[in-house]
Amino acid sequence: MNVLRRKWQGLPRGVVVCITALVIYVPLLFIVVQSFLSAPFFSRSKSWSLEAFAFIFTDPDFYLALRSGFILAFGLVIIAIPLGGILAFLMVRTDLPGRRIIEPLILVPIFVSPMVLGFGYVVAAGPVGFFSQWAQQLIGFVPWNIYSMFSIVVIAGLTHVPHAYLYISSALRSVGSDVEEAARTVGATPLQVMTSVSLPMVRPSILYACVLLFFLGLEVFGLMLVLGDPEGNMVLATYLYKLTNKLGTPSYHLMAAVAVVLICITIPLVMLQRRLMRTANRFVTMKGKASGAGAAAGQMALGGRGGGSGG
Repeated sequence: MNVLRRKWQGLPRGVVVCITALVIYVPLLFIVVQSFLSAPFFSRSKSWSLEAFAFIFTDPDFYLALRSGFILAFGLVIIAIPLGGILAFLMVRTDLPGRRIIEPLILVPIFVSPMVLGFGYVVAAGPVGFFSQWAQQLIGFVPWNIYSMFSIVVIAGLTHVPHAYLYISSALRSVGSDVEEAARTVGATPLQVMTSVSLPMVRPSILYACVLLFFLGLEVFGLMLVLGDPEGNMVLATYLYKLTNKLGTPSYHLMAAVAVVLICITIPLVMLQRRLMRTANRFVTMKGKASGAGAAAGQMALGGRGGGSGG
């Protein structure tokens, strides 16, 4: 009877797993199969072939998109992680004034479409944008090109700072401040505490955020479509989008081949994330149940070396 009851209790879980597998893995299976066909599924002339992979691996645009994608992903991580870590430390571990107002503002880019952000940057810093006109009048020329790959990397990095902030700030809130307070008692400055104590304690979360942001960098589409298209810059996502009309007909087999390449890049990243999660417990610190005074002591004053009150 108990065995039957356990089976019934586990039934909803099994149903959820089956539905999830159908929704996620069946479409992926179709993509893999389509990539090994010489034509779209609905074509009568389709046959098993490696033509799709042969086409993209001999297409110069594919390698341009692949290279630009890795540049964008690495650049995004290099910009977003340090800024997100600094913001997380300031918001969680210091007495920075106005934290309750600043935190929602930090998270705004998460809820705004990348295309909207891209158009916003064009209006602000494009060839005829507000800041461009101001720079033209002030110094006689515009010192930036909003459509260059460098500008796209910087903008993508800035718009993904909230993702890094969420992971790192959550980790900082979950660890105790005893070690940080010990560092402050021996005269460490807030900068020294941040770089030598606080951020190293949440290293697994930082590494996890790096992997996540690298993957998000490979997937950037809307921002690249708005800012990259004028000068021919593309990543794999926009290259895949442009393949729809590359041959004059829907090129589903070519798109599937590019998608399989993205899947092959993604799988090692997922395995790396799982490995990072398994080793996260090595960096766990114990923290006691703080009283009101203890919680206040956890906030360090930016203007000095002593603790301040939280705001």
